[in-house]
Amino acid sequence: MFIKQLCVFIENKHGKFQEVTKVFTEYGINMISLSLSDSTDYGVARLIVSDTDKAQKALAANGFASVVNEIMAVKLDNKLGELNNLVKQLNDADIDVQYVYALTSGKQASILIKTLDDKKAEKIIAKNYSFYSEDEIKTL
Repeated sequence: MFIKQLCVFIENKHGKFQEVTKVFTEYGINMISLSLSDSTDYGVARLIVSDTDKAQKALAANGFASVVNEIMAVKLDNKLGELNNLVKQLNDADIDVQYVYALTSGKQASILIKTLDDKKAEKIIAKNYSFYSEDEIKTL
């Protein structure tokens, strides 16, 4: 099961990330999960937000480029080795992980994950784990 992820391209200059968070505040968009990485000139914020379409329009209206893609939000038990078990299953199926970041989900140790073969990964993950739906994500 896939959910929408918003990727925002942010110039690597003082104050630019705060401009993005200000847009979300002004438009009433809640950030549910966030990963921010940078390069020399630009950073990429990967976000799960309360209203992806509204967020993308608000960002565009304020001069920020963004794209929406799909990722999996996997529910994991909060126990030692659980992430290793999931990654091993993907590895055994010859699926490479592109990136992972944490999802605030109360007592569960959930993750957001993107692979190089999401359709195949979804089938493997679904055997032992469950996913958040788009509606469930918005209530976290």
